[in-house]
Amino acid sequence: MKYLPLLMVIGGARLAAAQSGAPAFVRGESAFLAADIAGAEQAFRSVLASDTVRNHRVQATRVLATIAWRIRADTVAASRLLAEGARIQDAKPLIDVERARMLMANGNFTAARAMALSALAESNSMADSAGALVALVESIADPRLQQLRRGERPAAMDSATLHFLHTGVMQLRTIVRQNPGQTRLAKALIMAAAVAGDGPSLLDGWRSYYLIGTGDTSRGLLHDPRRVLEAALPGYGHAAGTPQAASITKALMDSRLFDAALVVAAATADARLDEIIHYARFLKGVQLATEEYYRQLALGKTDTTEWRRKYLALGAVLWPHLGWTGAMPRLDRVRLASELDARFGAYVNFGVTSGYNDLHFGHRVVDERRQITQYGHSADLRFVALDGMVSDGFQTWLWDGRAGHGGWATKDLIIQVRPEYADGTLDAWSVITDSTRRALRNREIAADSAADLIRAETTPVAYFPSVADRMQRDGQQQLLDSLSSQGLAGTALEAAYERLYGDAIQETSIFVHEGRHAIDKRLGSPTAGADLEFNAKLSELAFSPRPRLAITAMMLGNLGDNTPHGKANERVARGLLAWMEAHTRDIRGANVRLPLLPQLPLLNDALLRAAAASMDPMARIR
Repeated sequence: MKYLPLLMVIGGARLAAAQSGAPAFVRGESAFLAADIAGAEQAFRSVLASDTVRNHRVQATRVLATIAWRIRADTVAASRLLAEGARIQDAKPLIDVERARMLMANGNFTAARAMALSALAESNSMADSAGALVALVESIADPRLQQLRRGERPAAMDSATLHFLHTGVMQLRTIVRQNPGQTRLAKALIMAAAVAGDGPSLLDGWRSYYLIGTGDTSRGLLHDPRRVLEAALPGYGHAAGTPQAASITKALMDSRLFDAALVVAAATADARLDEIIHYARFLKGVQLATEEYYRQLALGKTDTTEWRRKYLALGAVLWPHLGWTGAMPRLDRVRLASELDARFGAYVNFGVTSGYNDLHFGHRVVDERRQITQYGHSADLRFVALDGMVSDGFQTWLWDGRAGHGGWATKDLIIQVRPEYADGTLDAWSVITDSTRRALRNREIAADSAADLIRAETTPVAYFPSVADRMQRDGQQQLLDSLSSQGLAGTALEAAYERLYGDAIQETSIFVHEGRHAIDKRLGSPTAGADLEFNAKLSELAFSPRPRLAITAMMLGNLGDNTPHGKANERVARGLLAWMEAHTRDIRGANVRLPLLPQLPLLNDALLRAAAASMDPMARIR
């Protein structure tokens, strides 16, 4: 399985020894991603007690609060932590959004709205404003969704709620038009516009949501939904929308936007409302049951049998409402998955990921053939992109946006979790172009770089935070400079940057990485998971359009753990260090008197590709 280069996968018994001399922030990151909850709490408390780097303190606060309310169900402790975190310089809007999220999870939507409004009032960046707007419209839409899933008709909104809803839609629509392709912003706009009965805004949200990672939506699974929505939504509103409601509802269902479909259908008494209600109810039920199972798993308590029993029980409630034309067949888990695939494009897989029994449940939005070629070897593969995720595995749930399961492959099939790849481009643009964020990141990289050089004197191969951060910063700047040199500016520059950034991440993490897995499996070697991952990571560096961005996922906190990814990343790091030792004269600016691995960002794209090819058996025997 491939994981995203937001933060790498961590886990395993060797980790504690590998990070024993690391700073508290590094220990906390590694422990949290390894599901070592007590270890993460201990390390991050040390960060709050003594670390002076602002980003470290903000991240420590958010993780500790997340552990408190999402895992330990202790909202009192989480509230105290977030109140303290709001006093960190310029952190209050971000922390208030976290508070709003916690309040919504506990059903307190009125207080969540107040917190979102507070965050919006104090936002001093587009990213802060966007997060606050998402929280605001979710605090209005989510309680209505809960009522619709129960089959209830929500009461009319009061004037203040309507004002905040329409304000949220208007401001979100402006941001989405200026920054298309951000899935969380676009999905929030879709839901808010559906509740508000604003067809044009819903269409803007749909176009933005499916801008990245779906290829050309004028063909494939999204072709028909797009055609219908582009024809019907410009004139759609609750008052005048009844004639288009049935076609819009079906198009939203076929777009895997099931909650928005439920809202449109309920507003106009669509004939398919019963099936839509029950499928939306089923999806939410599976999500809640699975997240509670994951919460217990994080606490070291597991009851996989009971969790799977609840899933089938939820399926049994849905089963009679699927509009059978003949005799209703007997229900079992295999038949349920097959029927959900046929009706809703669902992909349901109960399995084991990194040692955890978990669930990957999403819906197909892309299903096509791709040709992958590396070092003269090819594989013709089926490529499936999933959206409408109900669960993306235990680790993705635990990491809470810090990393995620991005996809996996067999010898004939590549599956991608699309939202994990589509997100992040807005932040990548903001952090490289916003002068305040850029200066803050540079200060933090400088502090980490000094600490990493000292640590590398005694531990030459380890997780050095500055290495990944510098690689990411330099790779982002390299992309920006290349586009600026072509004469692009303003919104044209931003659109090109975000599209190419997203394309580079997808190409590297899915087609290059998973394609190498498929090629190796077809050739029959290697068989060990760590060997497969090692080869795939070398291919990433050799074939990525942006090697500096690719290597970010290999130089993070799992160096030294005993998972396939962790072992492979350590082998990559040791191989790169050996290559640097043998080629110091080729590395412009290298200082042989200092530890070499923290100087990895000095390697340009050509050197990174050469170093990777030198380690790859397939490249050597080509």
